Amino acid sequence: MKTSLFSLSDGSGGYLAMLTTVKGMGFDAIELFNRHELAEPDVDAARYIAQEARNINLAVSCLSVGADLSRADNSEQIHRLKQYIDVTAAAGSPYLHFTLFPRLKHRFEVVPFYKILDRIILAVHELCDYAAGRDVKCVCEDQGFYMNGSEPFDRLLHGVDHANLGLVADLGNILYANETAEAFVGRFAPHICHVHVKDYFYKSGNGPDPGPGWKMTREGDFLQNADIGRGIIPFEKIFRILIAAGYDGYYSIESNLKDREASLRQELDNMRLFYENAQRMMDKRMSS
Repeated sequence: MKTSLFSLSDGSGGYLAMLTTVKGMGFDAIELFNRHELAEPDVDAARYIAQEARNINLAVSCLSVGADLSRADNSEQIHRLKQYIDVTAAAGSPYLHFTLFPRLKHRFEVVPFYKILDRIILAVHELCDYAAGRDVKCVCEDQGFYMNGSEPFDRLLHGVDHANLGLVADLGNILYANETAEAFVGRFAPHICHVHVKDYFYKSGNGPDPGPGWKMTREGDFLQNADIGRGIIPFEKIFRILIAAGYDGYYSIESNLKDREASLRQELDNMRLFYENAQRMMDKRMSS
């Protein structure tokens, strides 16, 4: 199992200060985000971070960037993401992950969804072309209320139809579309290049509002962050699907690093245990 930490922490010191901590916790790689030294596209900073990571045998698994490609004019977003493709290449990462339409709310420009999807498809195709010339692959994840779930991603893959497009399976985000992670992974396993690992507690929306700390899903149910292994996501089942599909990429825990080292170590241990259990079962099936 190849492990990575995708930290969204606002902790002081930036990525250079995180590297030794992430390595010391037992991770194989770090996933960078457009924050800290990379809050703006900076090829030199990315190259330096990557070199410092290599010095301690820590890989850069992915570079992730928040974006919204649902706009009528995506030219500014496309230009920015092309700059981050260059940053990704400088960091030695094989993947640039960017969001598509990440809003966790029903309020957005009132146009038919297929028009928003057409805008996204055109933008993603242009980005895939640009990235292909720099040995970077574009990967997109299930996120938000609308670019989330099996049907939108089936239409995205069909519409973009580009060899340089892959998927990130976010095992928690899928719940906001009221679908399961195992259904999404099972359907798109051959396209999955990277995995974001997180867990959630769940409460049905048929009951009262559970209060602060709980976010509402597209269909009115409730989710709250949970340490890996304490929530509702069936990790061993999902890992079996990925192992059966031949997935050999990183499993990147998405969690803040600041003030969470102890719990993150336990989450990493839990994730590895679930993976080992899944691998043993798959080995047994193959030998029988």
